[in-house]
Amino acid sequence: MKIDIAAIDRSQFAVVEEADEVLVVARRGKYSYTDAERPLRALLLDRAGTVLSAGFAKFDNYGEQPERDRWFDEAFAAGAVTLREKLDGSLLIVDRIGGAIRVRTRGRRELGPERGGFEAVLREQHPALLARLAEEPALEQHSLLFELVLAERPVVLRYERSTLTLLAMVHKSTVTVRDDLEAERALAQRLGVALAPDVALDRETTAALQVRRWKSREGLVARFRAPDGAVVMLKLKSEDFMRLHGLRSRLNEPRLKQLACMLDLREDSDFLRALAPYGLDWEAAEMARPILAPWLAKKRALHARFDALNDALAPHVGQRDARAKAGYVARLRALIAADPSLSEPFWFFAGIEHFVRPHLARLVIDAYVFDEPLARVQRWAAEPAPFVRALIEAPHARADSANFAAD
Repeated sequence: MKIDIAAIDRSQFAVVEEADEVLVVARRGKYSYTDAERPLRALLLDRAGTVLSAGFAKFDNYGEQPERDRWFDEAFAAGAVTLREKLDGSLLIVDRIGGAIRVRTRGRRELGPERGGFEAVLREQHPALLARLAEEPALEQHSLLFELVLAERPVVLRYERSTLTLLAMVHKSTVTVRDDLEAERALAQRLGVALAPDVALDRETTAALQVRRWKSREGLVARFRAPDGAVVMLKLKSEDFMRLHGLRSRLNEPRLKQLACMLDLREDSDFLRALAPYGLDWEAAEMARPILAPWLAKKRALHARFDALNDALAPHVGQRDARAKAGYVARLRALIAADPSLSEPFWFFAGIEHFVRPHLARLVIDAYVFDEPLARVQRWAAEPAPFVRALIEAPHARADSANFAAD
């Protein structure tokens, strides 16, 4: 397969040229892919665009793409799905390039911090693997993908021992997974490594529901065929893993509320879109969704009530000058006195702000919803990015994180 390197959107993908090779990696924060972009997620090319090494094309989590979810549900019900345990480690991509074995991670041409752990696993468990790879015929047309789990360097889940597990073969000519179970088993046997464990689920119960209930397991990877015959992969994650992943991302409830306020989120589904540029991913967004939902529902309800109040006040706004103010304030007081739902003091302050500085009036409501000082909310609204970044990157999630993010 050849990739038109000049046509790659540099705003979405990093294109790194080194020696005679070109590394293509999705930029931090990219979470939405067109079908044409999916193969570009983790490629190593020569300068002519020929694929030298291919990781998995982008594939989705269950819940991200309703159409793919439906395909999976139908295939699962028909027993036409391969289900394998998803291990929580580092993806390694193995190729033979220029006659030499190359082992790399998705974002590099070579191994990075994983090198020491990988070499230790080779010494202790697979001393003949590199020699076997040098002779492996599958490497003529495929990249071989492995998961490296290091007990001493847990990602989210902790494992008792380090392991190297074969995941799949990826065709370099198409950047698609080779859907051949017997070939995978034979490859694992030739290399002397374990294949990712098969998972058995009850076909009478929704697969996603079963996986969500797992404890101390990340989830599984499903492989099946789309209606057009194309191979499709899908990740199903456990709620336990997403919770732990969220904790690893330092997202406790106080911080989530602050982020929702900083970024003016209206729907819990906005979280991924807003936070992806800062490096948060789907798992963190799914963990955050049920926590944010009631707060954002409250925000929407109060904003809608504020809109109705403003409509009632509209005839009294005038030119927003001293002559109009007395009548406006009198009408505001009358409306508040007549409606018990407007009894909280913030309604009067929001109404006054609507007259004086209408572009800031809703921040009074947001300060009430998220229990933050108005001055702080105003600073966040003026320039949210540095506050968001500081909150996400802080080393410890404190119970009193409201004080942490004050300035």
